[in-house]
Amino acid sequence: MDSHYLSCVCCTTTLDITESHPIIIREEVNEIGEDVRVTYHFCSGDCRSQWKSETEYNSDTVAY
Repeated sequence: MDSHYLSCVCCTTTLDITESHPIIIREEVNEIGEDVRVTYHFCSGDCRSQWKSETEYNSDTVAY
């Protein structure tokens, strides 16, 4: 698979990351205690909403 294709974090639909799609950028702490930014890619706003509900993520900071 080419490097500009990823799977939706919620439903695994293949996304072309060069095209507009919903994302969430979240600051987390990795397994060795470092602060990192993790980008979650979604195929639709519905998948983003479902993921937010399932993970209880409550930030409204969303980029498109």
